[in-house]
Amino acid sequence: MQWTFVYPFENVIQLSLLHYSHLDGVNTTVANNIKSAFRNSMQNSAQNLPAQTNDLDAYKAYLDPNNIGWGSNQTKCNHGNLYQVYHHFNLNTANNALAEKIMSHYIHYMHGINPNALTYLTKMSALGADRSVNTIYHGWF
Repeated sequence: MQWTFVYPFENVIQLSLLHYSHLDGVNTTVANNIKSAFRNSMQNSAQNLPAQTNDLDAYKAYLDPNNIGWGSNQTKCNHGNLYQVYHHFNLNTANNALAEKIMSHYIHYMHGINPNALTYLTKMSALGADRSVNTIYHGWF
């Protein structure tokens, strides 16, 4: 199997592979290889569970520094979604509680537990957010 690394830039492909691995009639060896690749990367890649268990991010929503730039909140959300997928497909039930906790950290980060203490969702003041971003950056203003 060529694909062995889970990261936040190929969520659609990675999720599709995991979905495929759970379909009826799929070759068992292929399905197990897909599940193992995802599970092993989530559990052993320095950017995934080890980054969380080693507290590499003050806000507990780790994103590799090489992946931070314009639009990196989307990348951070994609990274948080990896834990949801890991949990959803029960790739290691012993880690389900940990995955739930990690998912919540990414959600809290987007909702204000971040260096700017801002809710990174726009126009959320009317729904109770104390410090919501009002506009998204656009190059034309």
